Amino acid sequence: MASGTIVIKSLAFPDKKLEGVHFICRESEVLPGEMFRFEIKGTQTVPYLLIHLPDGEWRAFEQKCTHLSCAVHYVSENNRIECPCHKGFFNAHTGEVIQGPPPRPLPQLE
Repeated sequence: MASGTIVIKSLAFPDKKLEGVHFICRESEVLPGEMFRFEIKGTQTVPYLLIHLPDGEWRAFEQKCTHLSCAVHYVSENNRIECPCHKGFFNAHTGEVIQGPPPRPLPQLE
């Protein structure tokens, strides 16, 4: 019964898509090779990682592994996003799965 209520609620009241520009932090707060965790409040609060890649590029991904929703983190030595639960690895530039059980890439913000 509870599961049916969740399915009906999600179909009747879908979450709003995150749109617009949101201030996260100052560029000077995240050095190249570092990450910054943040959340954007909305209909659903979702944790994200903002990564300042060594080449100067910036990327933002959901912080939940697409396998079992464990919290992922950026490892600058390997320049990849890692899930410690089941050794899932993601490309830090694209979010694509490199290795492990995750079935999909990490959702990415623009």
